[in-house]
Amino acid sequence: MGIPPNEHQSKLAWLCVVSLTYYTAVTIADTVAQSIFVARLGVAALPNIFLLKAAIDVISALAYLPLTRGRNPERVWRVLLLLYGTSVAIGWWAVSGTLSLSLGAYLLYVGHEVAWTLAVIHWGIFLLSLLGPIESRRFFPVLFGVGRLGALLGGLLVTAFAVQLGTANLLGIVLFLTLFCALASLKLKNNSGFQTRQKTDERGGGWRDAAAQPLVRAIAVSTATMVMLRYGLRMVSLAEIRGAFDSDKDQIAAFLGLVAVLGNALALVLGIWVVPRLLARIGVGATNLLYASTTLIAFATTWLFPGLASASSARFVEMPPKHALKTPLSVLFYGGEKPSHRAAARSLVFGLAIPLAAICTGLGFRYGRPDASLISLLGIAIALIYLGVCRWQNKQYQNGLSSQLQALVAGETPSSGRQEGWQSILGQCAPKLPKAQVKYLCAGLASPSQPTHELARALLGELLSPAQQRSVGKLEGDTALG
Repeated sequence: MGIPPNEHQSKLAWLCVVSLTYYTAVTIADTVAQSIFVARLGVAALPNIFLLKAAIDVISALAYLPLTRGRNPERVWRVLLLLYGTSVAIGWWAVSGTLSLSLGAYLLYVGHEVAWTLAVIHWGIFLLSLLGPIESRRFFPVLFGVGRLGALLGGLLVTAFAVQLGTANLLGIVLFLTLFCALASLKLKNNSGFQTRQKTDERGGGWRDAAAQPLVRAIAVSTATMVMLRYGLRMVSLAEIRGAFDSDKDQIAAFLGLVAVLGNALALVLGIWVVPRLLARIGVGATNLLYASTTLIAFATTWLFPGLASASSARFVEMPPKHALKTPLSVLFYGGEKPSHRAAARSLVFGLAIPLAAICTGLGFRYGRPDASLISLLGIAIALIYLGVCRWQNKQYQNGLSSQLQALVAGETPSSGRQEGWQSILGQCAPKLPKAQVKYLCAGLASPSQPTHELARALLGELLSPAQQRSVGKLEGDTALG
């Protein structure tokens, strides 16, 4: 990736170790929990899982805030990993014959889901606490791409050892990986200096305070809309695939397995080699619109050209771009909020927006019973709305970065010469930027503080086009401001 051998390279290496072991562990545990549940209680009990999942998300999100409020994000991450390992150990004990078959299966599933949801919410907060705005854009896609590698590895381990060791005994591998992940996390410390420079309320408030923030509202609406679209893509793609293989479950399973393997491999490639460059060149907002456009194209394709080819493309849009592109993007948007507000924001989105969207979409499919053509047509309409919501989200993200930057530069006295140099550069390359915005942008770019400078760089990347950014880089080099 062209990263010199310094603390940045070391930090990325240890973050990759943590991401790999974390995703491998949760993939194995999730597969084991669902397999034991279905084997012991039957497919007819699956609706219970869906209802449980929605309720668990709400309960876990409510429990997350008091558990983490005012505490060090890195320490909380290690505590949550130990909590996850404890829940897996209890579930392993429960399904080993100590309890009744059904009770053990429920205990394993519920315990795993609660602890996993807590970890999922905090994973983004943990990463944002370690990385500044520029580092985040460069490293997040890589880390989530490595996560896809962990998911592949977890699936391979289950396939290879489920029969030989016994499905329940695979939880021993999960315990080992979870403990190793917690130990590896000790190598990661917040040395970006970004959070410590922001004077914010340590308590950060609850859901009501989070919902009062314009950016959080935009993230919540955008996420809920995306959940609806992904469910729609899943429904229409499965309907077309089922028809293409004449409802032959073996052929359907083999095809879906192939798509899953190729999808995870593609997500890994996108995360490591494509998305970091995309974010560096066009920014978070433009990349967000690019992802929204892929959902519109996928639904339009399945509506105009129904069949296995369009269904496969819809399945790919529902998987690799989500994991490699949208997931790191989603976490990056929380960086537009003050650090003390991020936990409440993540909790609100995971505990309210996502469950509500899932329930509404599930009820719509259950009682509306739309066919594949109607789902595609509705998907086109919702995807167009999603594009508008993403534009709103992008604007609120810019406003959030601007507010943080103004707060950081308020108490600084940057070099007047450097500041005037930046005013000259922006005046030539981006003459349409508001004067008030240019003033604090130049103060941030001229700041001797690395965190402030990084934040100004991140905001500049959102405000300027790629051509303008190239012009800025050229003039910056010519005037030796870099």
